[in-house]
Amino acid sequence: MNVVAIVFRKTCKATMTNMTCARFDKSWIAAISNMTCIAIICYKTCTAIVFLRTCTATMSYKACRGYLWKTCAICLGNMKTGHGALFTAECSHVFHFTCIASNVKHGNRVCPICRAKWKEVPFLSSSSDLPLGRSRVNPVNWPQEVGTVMLLRRSIHSGSFNRHHHLASLFNLSEPNDYDDDEPVEFLLETVKDSEHRSTRTIDIRAYPEFSAIPKMASEESFSVLIHLKAPCAVARPPQSYGNRNASLTALQPSRAPIDLVTVLDISGSMAGTKLALLKRAMGFVIQNLGPSDRLSVIAFSSTAHRLFPLRRMTEPGRLYALQAINSLVSSGGTNIAEGLRKGAKVIEERKEKNPVSSIILLSDGQDTYTVSPAGSRANLTFSDYQSLVPSSIRGDTGHQIPVHVFGFGADHDSVSMHSISETSGGTFSFIESEFAIQDAFAQCIGGLLSVLVQELIVEIECVHPGMHLSSIQSGSYANRVIDGMNGSISVGDLYADEERDFLVSVSVPPVNDEEIVLLKVCCSYRDPLSNERVNVKCKDVRIQRPEYLAERVTSIEVDRERIRVWAAKAMAEARMAAERGALSEAVSILEAQRSILSMSAAGQSGDRLCVSLDAELREMQERMESRQRYEESGRAYMLSGLSSHSWQRATTRGTSTDSSGLTHSYQTPSMADMLQRSQTLQLSPRHPRPVIRPTYSFSSRPNSSQGKMVEGSGFQLGVVGSLALSVASSVAIVICNKALMSSLGFPFATTLTSWHLMVTFCTLHVAQRLHFFEPKAIDGRTIVLFGFLNGTSIGLLNLSLGFNSIGFYQMTKLAIIPFTVMLETVFLNKKFSRSIKISLLILLLGVGIASITDLKLNLLGSILSLLAIATTCVGQIMTNTIQKKLKVSSTQLLYQSSPYQAAILFATGPFVDKCLTNRNVFAHSYSAVVVGFIIMSCLIAVSVNFSTFLVIGTTSPVTYQVLGHLKTCLVLSFGYTLLHDPFTTRNIIGILVAIFGMALYSYFCVHESKKKLLANALPVSQMKDEEFPLLGSNDKENNEAKKANGVLSANKNSLA
Repeated sequence: MNVVAIVFRKTCKATMTNMTCARFDKSWIAAISNMTCIAIICYKTCTAIVFLRTCTATMSYKACRGYLWKTCAICLGNMKTGHGALFTAECSHVFHFTCIASNVKHGNRVCPICRAKWKEVPFLSSSSDLPLGRSRVNPVNWPQEVGTVMLLRRSIHSGSFNRHHHLASLFNLSEPNDYDDDEPVEFLLETVKDSEHRSTRTIDIRAYPEFSAIPKMASEESFSVLIHLKAPCAVARPPQSYGNRNASLTALQPSRAPIDLVTVLDISGSMAGTKLALLKRAMGFVIQNLGPSDRLSVIAFSSTAHRLFPLRRMTEPGRLYALQAINSLVSSGGTNIAEGLRKGAKVIEERKEKNPVSSIILLSDGQDTYTVSPAGSRANLTFSDYQSLVPSSIRGDTGHQIPVHVFGFGADHDSVSMHSISETSGGTFSFIESEFAIQDAFAQCIGGLLSVLVQELIVEIECVHPGMHLSSIQSGSYANRVIDGMNGSISVGDLYADEERDFLVSVSVPPVNDEEIVLLKVCCSYRDPLSNERVNVKCKDVRIQRPEYLAERVTSIEVDRERIRVWAAKAMAEARMAAERGALSEAVSILEAQRSILSMSAAGQSGDRLCVSLDAELREMQERMESRQRYEESGRAYMLSGLSSHSWQRATTRGTSTDSSGLTHSYQTPSMADMLQRSQTLQLSPRHPRPVIRPTYSFSSRPNSSQGKMVEGSGFQLGVVGSLALSVASSVAIVICNKALMSSLGFPFATTLTSWHLMVTFCTLHVAQRLHFFEPKAIDGRTIVLFGFLNGTSIGLLNLSLGFNSIGFYQMTKLAIIPFTVMLETVFLNKKFSRSIKISLLILLLGVGIASITDLKLNLLGSILSLLAIATTCVGQIMTNTIQKKLKVSSTQLLYQSSPYQAAILFATGPFVDKCLTNRNVFAHSYSAVVVGFIIMSCLIAVSVNFSTFLVIGTTSPVTYQVLGHLKTCLVLSFGYTLLHDPFTTRNIIGILVAIFGMALYSYFCVHESKKKLLANALPVSQMKDEEFPLLGSNDKENNEAKKANGVLSANKNSLA
């Protein structure tokens, strides 16, 4: 610090006049020294972050470490003379010869460090060593990756950090052009063709006419018949202990068909931290419950997609390999769902051998930013527009349909596109509201996939009586057709063990003279996945009595139940369409009307279990439509998941598994329930040895835009305390810097300086975007221009308010922003602030007012400017909220798009505003080397201010950030007294103490209410929920505070900084 002071003093004497230099007394030198230290710390932190991000963007983290420490960038082993051959590439980078040979063998001809393409590469004609390994000869007919698995097992005792990055190199090798490298299937055909097997696997067909009898001379134009199908039961097996890790090894039975499963997993930046860890745990559960004949392949996608490993059987070595591949995942980049699905479909299409059952599981917490149109035009997209996300080879209209079971995760995912993916492919859409429900959702899904007993099921319906006419078939999402009014068919597809399907058939019944007639003949056929044989099920006749007279007709409870279910599904679809138009009240009324119909129906009044479940589901949907915000966050996804469940008559996950209404049990099979119970038992058992979940070292690129926060668990995690500390340090630094610039160096042009701050911020964000810190998102140009104009206007009005008002009245303007924001959010956004929070904010504002307000001189022009400044600032925050909610844009993306417009507006109007305030021309100012240096320093610190603002708002909320701003006020007052010897009275001390007490109360009540809310939802507290969105242009406030403090220093007053 003393060295900095000496250098600074010499600089002053060398570049400034004696009068100007004299103004920098010892107190100023000490203040500048402290500020310089803070700036150096911020600069070093940002430099380290940018360097690490550069490493991640241009090479793997292992390669970065190898570059720094002269180790092999592939295996991280030391490169020493006499310890094996080395290879020097054309780009001058050095590696182990065996590592490069192994890399080249897999088709990789790119330098892992600089990404240069090589023309000359080493080649080994015989089996070569794997990285870090000795020569190993694999057994005959054993997959080539097993050598890698054994190698990984040998290195399991190395350090966890090195092991994690070593794994990442092994599972990110270049991929082959053709995905025909799947491991051969192992399926004993003769075991499943015995007669006992065939005799026990039959579909149960039942039919229920709407009325059991109709008078002879009566006719019915729309007579309903319910066709009920039930798949065979799963063959009983010995009970298994859920605490036994190897229990799934006994799961392979001749009673079920093995599966080829491809999981397509989102590892974009927003999946960092807890989300990715819980996803790994869920995948570990899937891996442990697949049998030795089941095959698994994993596709991980972010901005691009890559295959971790081909289809391989889940034997013990296969499980180990898969678990280590999953543990190697790190999160970064954007969200390219289409590319992930394309590679997943490619694995299915190009496999050399096939298991009887095939399926794809897709999980994502975001929206595709590469294939679908920009967010601003998504409202006009149709179902066919979203079909571009699904590869044509697996769509239902190609004859090679592979069901994609989609899991939308959190409040930020695009539920409309993900529901379209599932509908197009014949899969289901599940909504996972909490990351803690991922494993349960996966468990329910694979519980069904591992129990497929029926494939390619086709139901055929024939009108027997010549006078009858087949009107319609209600089959949900299952394709049906009616031929000549006499015949019909339904393509059902696959059925899980014990799974049921109901279809309503409408026919016209003519008058007859017979005592009994056969209405319909129902037949079905399917393919047995084990024997691959076509099975024809005995046809079922639907009969009714035709007496002369009938005293009373009783409606079949089964038909009434199914009719209510179909009507409820239609009501859900109509309510969703109304909600998409913005008519939430109309949507709620539609659901309420359906609930009334349900309660008056025969099935509803009988207490039918399905009707009770439907009523609870409709009520839940109504609650999720109480406001537009809640509908956007969870209502839409909840409804789409419900529609998917009812249209396919298959269980889906909705909400959280800990909530009784989270999982709809109406379509849940015993196999699903058993797997779900296993998942929940394992999660509750502390003794169960779960697959190891290693910490992730990742760089977040996409914040959770639905909540407007930087993702917790991004590459460098400062946490709440760290982000608050960085915000305070950078803000105090810029206040001191700007006070020195304005008061001592005579540069009073705050508005123009703010425009320069925004220009530098945009340039920094552009560099960060190029380094893949975040993915840019296109926003409507008119919206961005309006937004930039509004924020630029608010900055100019704040500066004008300071110029035309006293310091005390300007401070009242700053204090009024919090209550005015609370009022607007309460009135227009229906946000709730508890009484305790309001009281703590009142105490805080009172304390800051006591400490900083010195005079309250009023004038008409100043009052108008203050009111306009308050209004534009608060409306700007609400507009920030609206843009991010409606267009699902993160705060970083929004700032990146809007900062050039704000900078342009302020650069155009700033000189005029500064001219009005100072009567000086910014372009005529004399710019000495010291002034230019301080301007550059101020701009660099402003970048840190903006960055820390995003961190604070991301981990807390904008109101908390405003509270933190008043903490900075108290700190600046204290620094002014300590470093600059400003007057410090008893009133200042009392005000600061009251403000600190208010801040302590506010922090306590926020944490207490957050814990109370999370505990009510049965979720562990991980962080306070962010309910608001960041403010833009925070550095301009620091300029105002610095200018105001300058006025206070000259007037011997205390003010807010």
